[in-house]
Amino acid sequence: MASEHHIPLNEKLLRRGRMPNGAFADVLSPLSEIPMLLTLDQLRPNPDNPRTSRNPKYDEIKASIHSRGLDSVPKVTKDPDNPQDIYIFSDGGNTRHAVLTELYAETGDDRFRCIQCIVKPWPGRLHCVIGHLAENDMRGELSFIEKAFGIEKARVIHEEQLGRAVSQRELAELLKNSGYPVHHSNISRMKSAIDLLYPWMPDLLNSGIGRPQVAQLLALRATAEKAWQSFSQAGAVPPERDFTAVFGEVCRGFNSPEDYTADLFEAALMAAIQQAMPGHVLTGDIRQAASEQQAENNQPETVVAAKKPVSTPAEKSLRNPRPAIADTPPAAPETTADIWHIPALQDDIEHLQNIAFRLSYTLAETTGTEHTISEDPLYESAGYSVLPAPGNELLAALCGSGNDCVISTLIGSPDPFSSVVCDDKTALNYLRLLRIIRRIRELQRQSYGEVSA
Repeated sequence: MASEHHIPLNEKLLRRGRMPNGAFADVLSPLSEIPMLLTLDQLRPNPDNPRTSRNPKYDEIKASIHSRGLDSVPKVTKDPDNPQDIYIFSDGGNTRHAVLTELYAETGDDRFRCIQCIVKPWPGRLHCVIGHLAENDMRGELSFIEKAFGIEKARVIHEEQLGRAVSQRELAELLKNSGYPVHHSNISRMKSAIDLLYPWMPDLLNSGIGRPQVAQLLALRATAEKAWQSFSQAGAVPPERDFTAVFGEVCRGFNSPEDYTADLFEAALMAAIQQAMPGHVLTGDIRQAASEQQAENNQPETVVAAKKPVSTPAEKSLRNPRPAIADTPPAAPETTADIWHIPALQDDIEHLQNIAFRLSYTLAETTGTEHTISEDPLYESAGYSVLPAPGNELLAALCGSGNDCVISTLIGSPDPFSSVVCDDKTALNYLRLLRIIRRIRELQRQSYGEVSA
């Protein structure tokens, strides 16, 4: 005890505190977001992350982290039911974890092992899944089938919590209230893709084909099945033949993305159905009928950015280059509430800058000046920058690099020979962008205030 009194006070203050024994020794989930230095040993990828494919920008992200470190602080959380001192990523971050693990193994540099994180209160497994969906979808990094499985996982978790089945409209309402709106008809299409297509052609779906191609396949299947049922009722189909098996065999032949085209698939499906009906000749165009059905059932997808549909390598080479983050523009707001509401999952500077960039790119397309818009990830920016060009003055003004021209762009002039620069839909997009940038500036002011305090 005597030696204890001779230990300098500053050394005592730097000693690690005692941890309580028993159940209280476990690290508890914080009540609010707190910064914390964690090691790779304490971090794990979120097992419920809907993204399963390798990030196409993996090598680019790795080079960036190697040279500059992390540009943003990852957000993690801890499941209170897990007794170990393990944290999982709450909103994306799995790619960064893989890169840091790889860099530490290659270099042994401790800056890749110890990571400054923001620890969030445990939101529950359901909200973690939806958070990952929103984060990955906003960056355009989710394929249609990954999104479908993610939403299906959210449905399963929600049903387990409620102890009953959940309708597609209920699920759509849950996703909307959580900041990830998806139309219920699109949820139905995703469910059909999982049940009717994925068992037969997983490689094709995992390759990244988008909603239009999936909708076309489902429409072809529905039309062909309707024709099959008509022939079955007429006695033209042998009773031992099953449509699902016939359709599945055709799908297996087009499981590779290099082999699939809509024309060849339809021809093979027609031939397979014809072979199952000896003595009868099929006429008409199944795909034409399917296209008409698809047009009747067409509904909007999520309002968050999504990956642009991918089909064949030839189609990829024909695409016009444009920013990947803006491949699918955000849906135009329809009401004042749509303009002003900011979902909780997106209410931070990084997410809002991402939205502002996509909105500005979409607006610039209406005047043919999208080539002047660039993403600006700097913390103090509005999310984008603008090169001076006729037609983009308002976009430049909103991000702080131009002159005030609100009246001339949004309202027009009384001159009978002049016209309003933008239509009503474009005006609503400008108002939405105005709201987003107002919130970005508000968060930036709060952040600077906290630092100065």
